Amino acid sequence: MSYRYTNIRIVNPSLGLDKIVYRRFWLWWAAHAAAEETLQGGPIISAWLKLFQTHLSDSDVRNLRWRDNLAGSSEMRRAYSAMYGRYFGRAFIASMLGITDFVPLSSKVTSITGGVTVSRKTKGDIPDWIAWDSVAKSYILAEAKGRLTGNEKSFLYGMPACIKSGKAQFGRVEVRDSHARKIKTCNWVVANLWATENRGRRSVSLLWDPVENGEKLFAEEIPQHAIAIRRHRIKNIAMGLGRSKLLQLGAKETGLTLRISIEPSKAGVLDSFTDDMLLGLSEKFESTNLPAIEKSSQERHEDVYVAALITPLGVRPILDLLDLEAARNVQRQVRKANEAAMIYGLSTNALTTLEYNQALWLSDGGIVSSDGAGLFNIKEIEFDES
Repeated sequence: MSYRYTNIRIVNPSLGLDKIVYRRFWLWWAAHAAAEETLQGGPIISAWLKLFQTHLSDSDVRNLRWRDNLAGSSEMRRAYSAMYGRYFGRAFIASMLGITDFVPLSSKVTSITGGVTVSRKTKGDIPDWIAWDSVAKSYILAEAKGRLTGNEKSFLYGMPACIKSGKAQFGRVEVRDSHARKIKTCNWVVANLWATENRGRRSVSLLWDPVENGEKLFAEEIPQHAIAIRRHRIKNIAMGLGRSKLLQLGAKETGLTLRISIEPSKAGVLDSFTDDMLLGLSEKFESTNLPAIEKSSQERHEDVYVAALITPLGVRPILDLLDLEAARNVQRQVRKANEAAMIYGLSTNALTTLEYNQALWLSDGGIVSSDGAGLFNIKEIEFDES
């Protein structure tokens, strides 16, 4: 099953909003976040591939609950909790708020060419990412937390300490444009309180938006900023795809492209968002712009991608016919055994038109986000040289 149910609380003081919903969360969002984090230099592929095989609870197949306590030692428990907190945090921000183009922040300065510069101003931890809100036409800063210990009531009805510490991180950085203006950003902290087989509580994902001061982007410059952060994200991913020249001006990219097709799951996913309405989610929540799941998710998906194979052994860019045959061999192997392997790809449409946005495609076998990045279970797809 590609989804689990969990409690999601959205707090946005600027809108006077504080709502809790119990709803379906598609694990493909977390896998998609993990894949992009990996391709941008994140840790241990085999660990997040395990998510679908060994870490989710077998005794509770409905709710988002981990088996045992994630690991035997306290050090490994903390490591998995933090890593999954990062993946799921990014996934909840993307799936609930429609945020795209996450760029991890460097320890001191992160410069988005043609966009903004994020600079550390004081000592201490800083946020995990800068990203883009395509509806509000603005940057966001985001910080993710994962907690195996914590008070369920505090996550559901109060402000847990990890939210307070996350909010403090936004004050340690400045976001300035090329005119040296301090730019206003929406700053989201997302904290995940995990449920496990040894901890009988409910899982809670808490998204909190502290208000931030600053100036808005000039309207005429918004398109350039949207393109700049997308270009920066793709540049970060390019090395993981074995495409060092991707998006370099005047450089001709070489290498095989992959045509991928996949059938939708029989049940479809159009009912994924209906629980919100049944639970009486306020109209104010609608202004946070849930990404649209259109009828395309019930149709066959087909597109051309710059792609890479992801297995527990690592990432293998698909650049030539030898790589293509290796991917076919992996597909044959995993179809015979209960193993995990995926194909990640960037749509060539998204590479040629950086303003490109499409309807979200989501099914049991994969996900294609609105910015044209796809992640697929290799068992479920048909693919060949385009």
